[in-house]
Formats: sequence, C-alpha cells, structure tokens
Amino acid sequence: MIKLPNDSATYFPAAGPQFESTYWKTKYKDFGFKWFLKGQSFFHYPYMLTNAFNNISYKNYRDGQEFPRDPNHILIGDSGGFQIVSYAKKGINVNVEPISILRWLENNCDIGMNLDFPLLDNFNHSLSHSVENFGVFESSRNNYDIMLCNVLHGRNKKELETWYKSVCNFDFDGWAIGVKPADNIYLQLYAYLLLHSNGAKGLENYCHFFGVASIRNMVILAILTKKLGYPVGFDASSYNVGSTAREFFMPENIGGHYYLGSKNSERFLTGMLCDCPVCRNININDIYEDSGGSGVLICLHNLYVTIETNRVINCLAKDHKNLLRYTSTMIRKDINIVQNINNILNDYIESGHDMDMLYARYEELFILGGDKIPASNLNGIK
Repeated sequence: MIKLPNDSATYFPAAGPQFESTYWKTKYKDFGFKWFLKGQSFFHYPYMLTNAFNNISYKNYRDGQEFPRDPNHILIGDSGGFQIVSYAKKGINVNVEPISILRWLENNCDIGMNLDFPLLDNFNHSLSHSVENFGVFESSRNNYDIMLCNVLHGRNKKELETWYKSVCNFDFDGWAIGVKPADNIYLQLYAYLLLHSNGAKGLENYCHFFGVASIRNMVILAILTKKLGYPVGFDASSYNVGSTAREFFMPENIGGHYYLGSKNSERFLTGMLCDCPVCRNININDIYEDSGGSGVLICLHNLYVTIETNRVINCLAKDHKNLLRYTSTMIRKDINIVQNINNILNDYIESGHDMDMLYARYEELFILGGDKIPASNLNGIK
C-alpha cells in the first residue's frame, strides 16, 4: 500500500473530461499536457485524481492514459457518487452497480473512495445508501494493495457524529471528508478532529478532503499535518477555469485572476505575466491563440501556480508569523485564519482531545466559519 507525506498536505489535481478526452492527445510544439509524465510536459507532478463513474467504460484507464505504475506516482479514484446523486436528482436513472465501481478502482488506482451518496438533500437517505454501498466494498474487495477510503459526510456537528457512528466499524484503510458547505474550513477541521479523537481506523494512513483548493484550505491542512503528523490531501479542478472561462491565475495569488478574453478579443497584454515553466516556453500570442481558444495552456499555468502555492504554504506552516504575512495579501475573508487554526489545534491537543470543550469554545467558527478570534485557553489546560 502506498504512503503519502505526513509532514505536508498533498494536492491532487482533478483531471476533467477535457484533459482525458482531448488535451492529453495533443501537443504544443514538443510539450505534451500530461503533467505526470516526466520529461514530456512543461513540468512534472506525480499526483492526480480521476473519476470512476465518468470513466467506467474505460477499463484500463491508467495504462491507456500512461499514468505510471510506481510508488512515486499516486492516482486517486473518486467513486463518482456525486455525479450519480446529481443525475438522480434530475430524474435521470444511472444504472451502475457498486461492484463495477469497486473493480474499476482496484484495476486503476492507488487510492479509491467508497461509493458514497453525498448530501444534496435528505440526510438519512444519503447515509443509508452509503452504508449499503460500503458493505459491498468491504465484502467484495479483491485488491488489498489499493487503499480504500471510508467517507464522512455532514453539514453540522450532529450529522457528522451520526454519520461517523454509522460507518466507523467498516474495515477500510483511510478516510475522506465531504463537509457541506465546503467553504466552512472550520467545520472541515472539526470533522477531521472527530475522526482523530475517536481513533478512526486508517486515519494514520491518509485522509482526503473533497473538492477544496482555496488558500484557506491549504493553510488549514498544512498546519494540521504539522501538528498531528498524519498524511492529508485534497483535490480540486479549479485550475480548469483556464479552459471554461479563460481565467489566468495571478502568479503570486491563485485567488486573483486575469481575464484573457476570447481568441478574437483585443490583445492588450504585450508580454507574459509569469515565468513559470509553462509561460517561459510560450509567448503572449500563444496564450491568446491557445489551440483555437481552448485554454489548455492557461490551465497548465494555473495548475503549476496552484501546486507552487501549496508547496510554499507547506514550507511556512510552522512559521506562523511569516505564514500570516504570506497569506494576508491573498485572503480577504478570515484574515485571522492562522491564529484561529493554531488556537483550535493547540486547545485540542492540550485538553487531551476534549471535543465537547472544543466545540463549545469555537462553536461560532464551526457553525458560521467567521472571521473572529474566539477566546482560547492556550497553554492553560492541564
């Protein structure tokens, strides 16, 4: 079974259909767009997340896409539960058996997510269907080299605790967290500490946070790994706004975007805005043209900037003053995030993992995800 770093949070770019079906088949001059192939793309990055449901008919996805099979490259397979639930909500019947998802994950991935029913509407409906699918995964798995992850969902303290009690006895290798709303990073932290305080099986191997790649998320996960020493990771496809909206991430701030317009827009920019491995090998006309306006070059730039932002935050995670300086120019909401996260984690550790105390002290953050600094008892709990 693979191992991930336990001193830094790992970012997994979510590969979208554009890359899987189109972009990876093309090149720019001598550069391919498969970032996981060393020496063939603008840069090399050995991590990726894909979707089992979207690729279920592509039996040998990993080999077909040339994703390496070695300990240094890690491919995560999301089950596709969100897509299935979304179709069902629209009245579209999806006839995919859980066992088919499991076999696809076993054949292609290093880490696989259990087939969950994310919380779009009814909590009990989502939980009961998830438990049923988790039972299939537990009893039917053939490949024990792949890490299968239990899944925790919830929109508040009560739902998280209820969900955890219903799934905690399954025999899986790691965890994934899908808190709603996804932008409440403090509730995400509470969900993780709920697992940690209960000694959740497999948490020491890995925990994945679904669909979050903001600077705020990067900060919380980087500090979390430094404090508790367990591997965590996260995914997002936000870099793909280069394709969908032709948005170009500012080199020093993934929260800020330049809009480059369409191929036929007036071309006001006279030079490249960045010196990343993508931008230094192209010119501004390439960005405007970009294979007929597809935006793939912008996507690759955005991806590299996201990777670098996460790397820098990981490096700064123990240096709280400089982490605050780094993030203060990029985070408009929740400028107290560094202090809040450290307060919560220090209180959690010093209290002996007292979750009741923790929730009472930081309830406002866990509910609203606000920008205040609640009173802490740092170094005062015996």
